[in-house]
Amino acid sequence: MRFVPSLRSAKAVALAVMLVLIGTAVRADDRASATEVVEHFQNGLLYTLLHQREMDYDTRIQALEALIAETFDVERVARKVIGGKRFHELSPAEQRRYQTLFTRYVVASQSRSLGSLEGREFVPIGRRYGPNGTVIVDVSFRENGREITTVAYILLPTGKGWRIVDVIIDGGVSELTLRRSEFSSVVRDKGVVGLLTALDRKIGELARAGARRTY
Repeated sequence: MRFVPSLRSAKAVALAVMLVLIGTAVRADDRASATEVVEHFQNGLLYTLLHQREMDYDTRIQALEALIAETFDVERVARKVIGGKRFHELSPAEQRRYQTLFTRYVVASQSRSLGSLEGREFVPIGRRYGPNGTVIVDVSFRENGREITTVAYILLPTGKGWRIVDVIIDGGVSELTLRRSEFSSVVRDKGVVGLLTALDRKIGELARAGARRTY
């Protein structure tokens, strides 16, 4: 006996297909939005590099701080670096100070490495889905048409849209893992308060080196 679908079942199938198509479109749009965030970050870096000779150190740092605030989930990254338990043991004022110092440290480190990008171009490679709801955007830095470095940006959705939560260079160890390793001994020996002091001191060293730098 041949099965003839009822009008109700046909509508249900049509609705299911439509929902699948909408879901696919939304996921594709999500990936496109994640790519736009990475492109904004990379273009901002290259713009800062192009105009760095016109900027003093403080102006360059302020530009990079604004760029990272727009494209990174700084709170999540800062929390992951020292561990959620330690982060929540801090008072709200200490949490804010830690996030501020962590951001400034990342920005100061990024500013120091800008010179290595000179003469290179940013070329998007593609985007893919990663674990735990992440989207990974792969990019390439090229010099005279030759690939020098590949970077994988890992992004997660937030209330403000997609934000970068980790970076992997040349398929190596993630920046989040490196920062966690870098800070773990300080936190273990001196606690988070000791880490704040160490970050403040390192930011000062980077600032003095950056202010002396000539282009």
